[in-house]
Amino acid sequence: MNIKNSELLSGQLGTLLVNSAMDLFFNDDPFLILDLNFNIIYYNDSFKYSILYEHYLSDENKNISELKENLQLFSASSFNFSTFSTQILEEESNQNLEYLININRIKLPQGEYYLLKFSDATKILERENRVASIQTALEMMKIPVLITSSKGNVIYISEEFEKTLNIPIESIHNKFFCLAFENFLSKEDSLSLENAFLNNQLWSKTVQIQSKSGEKCFKEIKFIPSARFINGEKLSLVIIYDITTHIEKKLEAEENLVKIKSILDNISDPVFIIKDTKNYLALERANKSFYELFNCNQTKIGSNIENLIDKELFTLIKTQVGLIQNSKIKSKEFEYSFNNNFFKTKIASILSANEESTYIITLNNITSEIEYQNKIKSAYKKEMDLNRLKGAFIENISHEIRTPFHAISGYSEIIDESLQKEDYGTVQEITTLLKDVLGRVTRLFDNLIELSQLESREMVFDFSNINPNKIVKNIYENLLKRAIEKGIQLLLDLTDSEKQIRVDKNKLEKIILSLVDNSIKYTHYGNVVIRTYLKDNKMHIAVTDTGEGMNQNEIDDLLQPFNQEEDAFTRKYQGMGLGLTIAHRLTKLMGGEVEIVSQKGVGTKVTLSFNLVELNNNA
Repeated sequence: MNIKNSELLSGQLGTLLVNSAMDLFFNDDPFLILDLNFNIIYYNDSFKYSILYEHYLSDENKNISELKENLQLFSASSFNFSTFSTQILEEESNQNLEYLININRIKLPQGEYYLLKFSDATKILERENRVASIQTALEMMKIPVLITSSKGNVIYISEEFEKTLNIPIESIHNKFFCLAFENFLSKEDSLSLENAFLNNQLWSKTVQIQSKSGEKCFKEIKFIPSARFINGEKLSLVIIYDITTHIEKKLEAEENLVKIKSILDNISDPVFIIKDTKNYLALERANKSFYELFNCNQTKIGSNIENLIDKELFTLIKTQVGLIQNSKIKSKEFEYSFNNNFFKTKIASILSANEESTYIITLNNITSEIEYQNKIKSAYKKEMDLNRLKGAFIENISHEIRTPFHAISGYSEIIDESLQKEDYGTVQEITTLLKDVLGRVTRLFDNLIELSQLESREMVFDFSNINPNKIVKNIYENLLKRAIEKGIQLLLDLTDSEKQIRVDKNKLEKIILSLVDNSIKYTHYGNVVIRTYLKDNKMHIAVTDTGEGMNQNEIDDLLQPFNQEEDAFTRKYQGMGLGLTIAHRLTKLMGGEVEIVSQKGVGTKVTLSFNLVELNNNA
């Protein structure tokens, strides 16, 4: 209601009067406020823009003289409220419009005032018809409804309400509405309902009622307070809902959950049930395997599942819940690993007792299956590696044996011819070459025997504490001539530390010799540097060259037996590709580390590192 014409009122008096009018007439009907002399001191917009304004408040006559008789009678009485009717001629239609006038007496410290509310009798009839229509609809829809007055007295109950509670209307009409439920509510619940009425609050309670046929059914009694006045009354509703089907479904679901719990407790794999509370995913139920897997106790029912399981599984579950909710699919599967266990996980939507989104998650442990598959893959890989090694061995051994024996055969023919010619100088040169060929064959068989021992784990080590400088220096002196003949520099840089390492001296010498030999073989210009130094409490032995280098991503493959960057029948250099393999494995078995850094066309650096030992720590 819009309050206008406030120039007619002022101060606290005006505010009190207007608020009183709003409280008593919370609708758009026209009204006036009069003083005790029947002078108009306020009117609302509805009055101003109605036919009433022209009729009672013409410019010449701002009074209501034709109503004075009724006003005087009301003024002389002791009543605070009265009603009378009047008719006003509408000139356009030439018809008399009937108005019902309600008079209220308002007493304030400043004085006494009258409120006149004008109600169109036609509209009143329409309201009555609407009420009758609503009543008819309630009866047709068979809705149990009770309506109370501002004081809480029963002013209406539907026929279905009478049938539901088996209470005749005459037994509770115009009585306090809580009496209608005294046979169905406990004293505590009745008090709670009465407090809800007094505090204008919603209230509900589920009760069990026995019908006339003897069947038990469940009803929800719901009190709904009114938010506004209707014709001076603040009406409230009590509606009874039949929730028997809902309760039966709930009981059935709870029974199913009991069965599910029994099933869960007999499943060895982790299984748990969660509920989507809209705020978080709550744990509803879980079996013993679940609590053991995630190391949580059984008091966590209702807790946020995010705080109980690991982050990866929670993220997967949350994603799958979203997919299920947004589609017609009722279940999803995914794989998940935790604590070295592998699970084939299934999440499925199930019936909930309160019809909330509920899901059951099963973690099927497939660790044994995965391990078995991995063993099969590993065995297959080993078989393929073995076949590759066999092939590489045959290719390499055929090449490595054929080549020296062809050389021996050729040298033998040259020796025969030289002897016939008595050319003993050539015989002496060929003899030296034959020694080199036989040395190569000897090293080949030594490497094969050593690799076999490494593969079978039959290698025997003779450990002792040594300083590697002497070994490195001897190798340098033995290979210096070969480097000079090839036109490259062989450089030596030794640490002056006397620190020792614990290794097999002969095997360390073999490793360093193989590395330096390889560097000289693959270096065509520049230099090869042999260096020893201390770093991080370790002795480092590094061989660096400016040779051809290797692809860094192929080094792991080159550490396998018989591997070289080129095929056995197309490579430029002799050798079976065992040098790096044996050096790497021997170093690891003696407790050392090998680091290989290489770049094609730039060079290679191989670094051996061994832990230092105390000088007095004898083997």
